[in-house]
Amino acid sequence: MISEPVAARLAPDKHYGIWWYNRRRAKLKQVVEPNCAGGRNYRKRLRVSDNPREEWIAVPVPDSVIPVEWVDAAREAIKYNRRTSSAGDRFWELSGGILHCAECGRRMVANRVLYNGTRPAYYYRCPTRQRQGRDACPLSRHERADKLERLVWTFVRDLLTDPRRLQRGFDRLIEQERNLFRDKDLEGEVSRLYERLEDIGHKRARAQDLALDDLLTREELRAKLSELDEAKEAIEKELEACAYRAKRIKALQQDRDAMLAAFVESVPEELDRLAPEDHRIYKMLRLHVAVGSDGQTEVGGSFTGGEAVCKNGDTP
Repeated sequence: MISEPVAARLAPDKHYGIWWYNRRRAKLKQVVEPNCAGGRNYRKRLRVSDNPREEWIAVPVPDSVIPVEWVDAAREAIKYNRRTSSAGDRFWELSGGILHCAECGRRMVANRVLYNGTRPAYYYRCPTRQRQGRDACPLSRHERADKLERLVWTFVRDLLTDPRRLQRGFDRLIEQERNLFRDKDLEGEVSRLYERLEDIGHKRARAQDLALDDLLTREELRAKLSELDEAKEAIEKELEACAYRAKRIKALQQDRDAMLAAFVESVPEELDRLAPEDHRIYKMLRLHVAVGSDGQTEVGGSFTGGEAVCKNGDTP
């Protein structure tokens, strides 16, 4: 995948990953459109296309020596982190990676439209058709921001006033966190790792005793101790990963107890008095909203079990 001069400069005893350069081509073009006032509007259009595979360039990346479990946990923790839009001088409750197009999967963007040049209207729209053409995505409709946000908030408000349902969702997320590390017996894993460390200590002592009895040469002892030190270092990293796992699970359990304590006595009228900016609970619930071309809006997430909500607000 890489050229011989590049390969010759890599250390043969190290691990490397591959990052692909030149995978996509971006073209930025300025377009002119007439407006309702008789003038012209100028905006920039970005078109992104994939380059042929043979044009990709493989770039070797050194191993970070970070345990895979840590990387998986970090990616999961920031999976839903997106900046909330402030377009049109309003707070877009479903921006920031919450609202998606059910047809192509893209995050829907905020859109402000002026009627008669003065009266603003606010919509969410899928950016795929504008950037890649009408045939790229079947979702052509723009969703009224106020109606869609009210529909989603009604769903979340009902969830928050049902403590049993909320707790089930938190328990599901904690279980998913445990499954990220491919085993559930955290205490048993830690116990096994400490047993392996103790075994390495015994092997190290035996190797030194053999060297004192002239049954091992100095070179053989050095090689054996180096092998044991590498095994010990690997086990210590696994123990650090287990400690990190336990810390994350404990934090989730604390969040669950705090949220249940905050909302268990709440009533819908109290929740309705929250400002839109206080709907940061969406991120805590890992809310995922998808709008389809058939007019259906699905609200799901780690705490909701993928339940659906009809666009007109009726129970499906």
